[in-house]
Amino acid sequence: MTLLLIPLVLVSGKADKYKKKLAKVEAELSSVQREIKRLGEKEESLVQEVELLDRQEELLAQNIELLQKQKAALQQDLQQVEMDMILVQNRGEDAKQKLALATRLLYITPKPDLMHAFLDFGSVYKAYRRVKFLRRMAAYERSLIQRLEQTTIRLSNLMQLKTKALGQLSITEAKLQQKNQELNRTKQKKQRMLARVQKQKDRKQKYLAQLQKSRAELKAIIAKMQKRSGKVSTMKGVKLLSPCEGTVVGKFGLLWDDKYGTKIKNSGIDISAPKGSQVKAAAGGKVAYVGWLEGYGNVVVLEHDGFYTVYSRLDRINVAEGDKVVKGSVIGKTSAQPLHFELRVGGEPVDPEKYLF
Repeated sequence: MTLLLIPLVLVSGKADKYKKKLAKVEAELSSVQREIKRLGEKEESLVQEVELLDRQEELLAQNIELLQKQKAALQQDLQQVEMDMILVQNRGEDAKQKLALATRLLYITPKPDLMHAFLDFGSVYKAYRRVKFLRRMAAYERSLIQRLEQTTIRLSNLMQLKTKALGQLSITEAKLQQKNQELNRTKQKKQRMLARVQKQKDRKQKYLAQLQKSRAELKAIIAKMQKRSGKVSTMKGVKLLSPCEGTVVGKFGLLWDDKYGTKIKNSGIDISAPKGSQVKAAAGGKVAYVGWLEGYGNVVVLEHDGFYTVYSRLDRINVAEGDKVVKGSVIGKTSAQPLHFELRVGGEPVDPEKYLF
């Protein structure tokens, strides 16, 4: 736990020592404000990245839509080519049948000789014209068949080209779809990062508000401290009773606070014990303070011979300011949170574990 919320009004040391503590609070405030600014810049950068990814997704969607339209147009072209090929093939079959008919008629049509021509010229002339017509018809159908075969080849080549183009469009579309999925995954990752940054920023802002409140309280405490003075214990031979039976879960010194996402200084120790466990006076003395402080909850501070002990996060308090207590007196009960216990000597926090027995 940070020293920023310590009830310094309870300390009997010199006021200038607490001014130093105020300077530390000011430094912490500046540090948190810089961190909030950095998180704000990072938040702005991530917002811009997400917006850029949105724009890229939009452009990709437009490209995919255009490709799909091109594929639809190609598919219609292929259907038209297929219909044209069927028409050409049908016309070719018809031309082959007409050519076969003309050839057969030419074969069965009698060829008039000179005698028939002399005796019946009109009949011979008609036969001649019929043969000529059939020959022209056969020649036309042969030519048409050749042209239709060439047209079939061209249509077949065209179909192959359009089929290949359709396949390439499908491959391109698949690649764009894959890229779109990757963009979406990247955007989701950036959005998660943005959410984390915004959460961290929110925590820092709440922490900053707490620091600002603590600073105001600290200034008021210093004003009171300037009117007080007292002796300072050397702590030689002092043995403190453990305030409750439990496990030390928070050591004295710097530690990482998950709640605020930053390193803070624990000015005492934290002892985990079942809720409702007895909290006892670590030494005999006088109740100097009973109340509630931000970050500490319910607090009891005992004044001893030149040093102070602080008991916070209490669920119940059994003493009042001015009461005298002996070592082991029950001053309260623990809450669901670990008991926070501090030792203050000359205005400075001291590791209490060194004096516990």
